Amino acid sequence: MKKLLLATVAASGIALTCGAARADTQFIANGAFAIASANTTLGGSSTYGGQVDYNTTVTGWNAVATPLLANPPSQPLTGNAGTMSGYTFVFTPGAADTGGVTGANGPMGLYPTIGAPSGGGNYIGADAQYPNPGGGDYNTGIQTKVLSGLNAVNQATLTFNWAAAQQDLFTGDTTQQWQVSFGGVVIDTTSQITLPSGTFSGWISSGSINFIPTASEIANGVLQFIAMGAPEIPPITLLADVSLTQAAYTPPSPPSLAPPPPPSCTSDCTITPSNAGPTDAPEPGSLIIMATGLAGIGAIVRRRRRFAVTATA
Repeated sequence: MKKLLLATVAASGIALTCGAARADTQFIANGAFAIASANTTLGGSSTYGGQVDYNTTVTGWNAVATPLLANPPSQPLTGNAGTMSGYTFVFTPGAADTGGVTGANGPMGLYPTIGAPSGGGNYIGADAQYPNPGGGDYNTGIQTKVLSGLNAVNQATLTFNWAAAQQDLFTGDTTQQWQVSFGGVVIDTTSQITLPSGTFSGWISSGSINFIPTASEIANGVLQFIAMGAPEIPPITLLADVSLTQAAYTPPSPPSLAPPPPPSCTSDCTITPSNAGPTDAPEPGSLIIMATGLAGIGAIVRRRRRFAVTATA
């Protein structure tokens, strides 16, 4: 049936075109958390890192905080809460293992050995339950505005590496995970890790998180990671190697109608007009009837002539 359909399409002069394979586009400009600037007066460092949006800026990313979420989370996040801008840090590879970095509350180090994520770039550390000096506990994290060009037709794929760590100088078992949202809608929550005191989980791959963004989510365009965990101190949840890709959408082209090819001959060709019918030879019985009729007509003509001559005489 399939071959017959293709043959019919070819005979009708319909030209079929096949699109080339589509390459995925990257929509995260700085998935390795490159440092844009550091305020050394406040303790920031381009070499080691610091507290995001306090003494160090990360290209394309901002710290975020929200009042403590339910666990598991029951609602998406909408942005910073009041004057609390997050307790989120950026570390260069090895920085957390050699004294840590500095934030608004002083040094921030992690129990070793963290090492570098698989992508080799910087990584984020967010306090999973930060006791805000202004009152109340907060989840903190990081967010970015994705590059333009996402479509609401094809599947998008988010990947990242993450880990559970703990702030040094503090003790106690912790629980940790990330909540991920895009366009104000939660698209994934990682598995929860229970981490013994003073240890490190090692880097974990998120795997492929596949989703089709809606038009409203694309218009919002914010990809957000919020660290969740307990108790207040010392859970620090790490994030690295963020990637969001999607194939570009190309509307299908309608089939083009091509005229049929002209007739071709390898020897003498006689093209008969389509309205020309076959020439039928009369049957023998018809010839006899025709001859008899002609003979009768001839006899009548001769008889009339003979009567005409007699009348004249």
